[in-house]
Amino acid sequence: MDDSDKRNRIFFSDHSIVNHLRFFKRKGKKVMNKENMRLWDKKQKGWVEEPFWVGTNDTYVIQSNGKFQEVSADQYILQKSTGKTDQNLKEIFEGDLVESQVGGQKIEIKYGRYKAFCPADQEYMDNIGFYAACEGYMDMPIGPLEEYAVWIGNIFKRGDEN
Repeated sequence: MDDSDKRNRIFFSDHSIVNHLRFFKRKGKKVMNKENMRLWDKKQKGWVEEPFWVGTNDTYVIQSNGKFQEVSADQYILQKSTGKTDQNLKEIFEGDLVESQVGGQKIEIKYGRYKAFCPADQEYMDNIGFYAACEGYMDMPIGPLEEYAVWIGNIFKRGDEN
């Protein structure tokens, strides 16, 4: 047994999951665990509650009732965690909406390319990562959300519907 097999056995307690993931690796499809990600089902209009893994060939592997199903990514939207929380310690993801407790602005958390001002160079520069998008303001890095933001919902549902 090589080191990667040992790591898989430690990481995945369910032996069937390990075998299934090995099957996808043999077929040239890399997989990634869903830790710190969430998956929105466009057809069902809800979050996927079952365990899932992300493949590199525009597919997801969803475990339901002990069986694994490879599905097309076209039906789903994957959102990454920022690794940060709001003032109430709620984990914040890409696509979440927060309200600034400083100025009351409604802010959408996004991930991708944006321009941010660099004071040292006195110019706007391209960045890639999580950023705050707010009407009437330039896109900006999200900063310490736990110091100024409260989660109010996400782009799919208002806070009282989640």
